[in-house]
Amino acid sequence: MKRDRSSARMVRLDVIAPVAILTTLLLPLFISTTGGSQTMTVAPDPSKHPRLFFSRDGIPQLREKVRHGTPKWIYETHISHCKALLATLNLADRRWAAVLDQKPSWDNARDILDLSLAYVISGDATYRAPAVAALMRVCEWPTWYVGYEPNRAVLLQAAAIAYDMLHAELGAEQRQRVGAKIAFECEEMSKFLLGEGRGSIRKSSSMAPRTYAPFGVAAIALKGEYPKADEWIRLARESVPAWVDCALDDDGGFYYSSEACYNTLALNYVLGFYIAYRRLTGENLCDTPKLRKNVLYQLYRLEPQRDGQGQFCVYGRGGAGCPQNMVGLASELEDGLARWFYEYVHGPHGLSARGNVFSSEDRVMPLLWWKDVPIERPDASPRLGRAMLFRGCGKTVLRTGFESVEDLHFALECGPRKQGHSHADVGNFILNACGERFVEDPGTWGSYAWG
Repeated sequence: MKRDRSSARMVRLDVIAPVAILTTLLLPLFISTTGGSQTMTVAPDPSKHPRLFFSRDGIPQLREKVRHGTPKWIYETHISHCKALLATLNLADRRWAAVLDQKPSWDNARDILDLSLAYVISGDATYRAPAVAALMRVCEWPTWYVGYEPNRAVLLQAAAIAYDMLHAELGAEQRQRVGAKIAFECEEMSKFLLGEGRGSIRKSSSMAPRTYAPFGVAAIALKGEYPKADEWIRLARESVPAWVDCALDDDGGFYYSSEACYNTLALNYVLGFYIAYRRLTGENLCDTPKLRKNVLYQLYRLEPQRDGQGQFCVYGRGGAGCPQNMVGLASELEDGLARWFYEYVHGPHGLSARGNVFSSEDRVMPLLWWKDVPIERPDASPRLGRAMLFRGCGKTVLRTGFESVEDLHFALECGPRKQGHSHADVGNFILNACGERFVEDPGTWGSYAWG
């Protein structure tokens, strides 16, 4: 009997010993202490990247795309910006040392994306080292969280896209470090998304898409490299469409339209996840009645000779709008009205080029998402009329047309009382005539704004 037990113990030791030795040898390869302890169970494979918005085989097509038409103009503008950025970029600056506040964190995210895409499309090594260095710099920070989770999400998505685009340019140790850092931030963020954040899915504010969607993009970038990536992708897949269904009424209007600028920002993140998810699975989450009608909603609120991002959102007039959403909607829905909207506002001959608009413009996503969808002109479209009622948010729009500076545009909102960013969207109205805001009542202040 003793011999049997001893034999059994020997069998167990014979099995365990090689496993222990193997674990000792491999563990250092899969552990990164950057920002916390995380494991990467599979060494990142460069052949699997990029995959979020284009593949390695798609790089020639991406470079060909920017040789013609509107993408050429966007790309030239982007490269001009990146040249200026290189002249001032200083990674020893305080904002690159640690997360400080919302604005510097968002600026860092944009710089990383801008330089990464400039390198991928141009192939110019001038952008390679700064892009990699900027990405590695933020991966040294203990945390990307500042203020609230959407701020973490901005940097998380930027780092994930840069990781995907620059993967072949990173050394093995750099891939491990960046992947582990993204995984760590996803792990930390998931505590909120699985807990307190769950309630935001059932609300019409912009919290849910500005967290779950970037989280989903990061998870897709980590798929096959981190054990929870598939679980996180499923969480985003369940959560983002649930918010879209809650936040948009049956006519395509945003319920919470006092946050006009944040709604368009939220939609930008929704599209980022939807497009990456379609490339991963083939499922087009964007093709829903509400999002198809949202194209019309945004056209109805487009002010003559203005981009409309300030409408009912005085707080956002400094430039939080995202006209690039129309590139994503045009691409995913084959929608010519969405293509017209983008060209009208931010095309080479659009309002932006003439200095007529308030909105800031991101050039990375339009270049990644662009598709040459045939333009449908709104004044000739059977999908649009001269009046529209968005019943969920209580918005009524009357207009004589969409394309002329001489068009008249009147909009009134009288839905349920909601408060956001120091103004309410109760009893708001706006009258546009001859390309000017003639009368505007934002719903809180006692005075009118005269154009």
